[in-house]
Amino acid sequence: MKFYIAIPVYKAEAFLSECVSSVLSQTCQDFEIVLVDDGSPDGSGKLCNEFAARDSRIHAIHQKNTGPYGARRTAIHFILDHGSPEDRAVFLDADDSLKPEALETLARCIQETGADLVFLGEDQVYEGKVLRPFPRDMAYIGTVTDRRQLYKIVFQAAPGGPPGILPRPLRRGPAAKHPPVPGLPEGGLPAGQPVQLHPEPQLRHQRPGV
Repeated sequence: MKFYIAIPVYKAEAFLSECVSSVLSQTCQDFEIVLVDDGSPDGSGKLCNEFAARDSRIHAIHQKNTGPYGARRTAIHFILDHGSPEDRAVFLDADDSLKPEALETLARCIQETGADLVFLGEDQVYEGKVLRPFPRDMAYIGTVTDRRQLYKIVFQAAPGGPPGILPRPLRRGPAAKHPPVPGLPEGGLPAGQPVQLHPEPQLRHQRPGV
């Protein structure tokens, strides 16, 4: 099982190095990174090329601006062309970073639960400091197979508080198209598809300022 890390890139020059470095530093090294430069006007595209030149596992794709969903769609097409049914796609934003054991945690979660889709929590950080940790005490943890329950957990915020789970998904291998919501199939979650909501936050999301 190989992980394909799909990263849309737009005006990400300030964060992209940290994002890519966090993937390269994973304890699980069986991955490839797909950087999609979505017509970024800053130096992000050049950075993508530099990363790709240094490591054969990193692929740089350049396109006209289509927005984050269009960039993810491009990454999905790349994965379909180069991956296998056993591989997994991980959606990561350019201002996110993975904790060192994130991919190892995902692999173990998939093996133990058989989940087709995994949601991870994230800590919100600024200049290396955690401003808002993932609210584990408010989050639903476990496996969900009912689509209505999943939508309620993912999208319905607790009164006066954060969402029950933050949408940073991993989905199983080839997908025909990227969905309107990252990680969810177009038309919704297929009935009976197991989805795992994991208790450990394995992502850090950069906040631009406070």
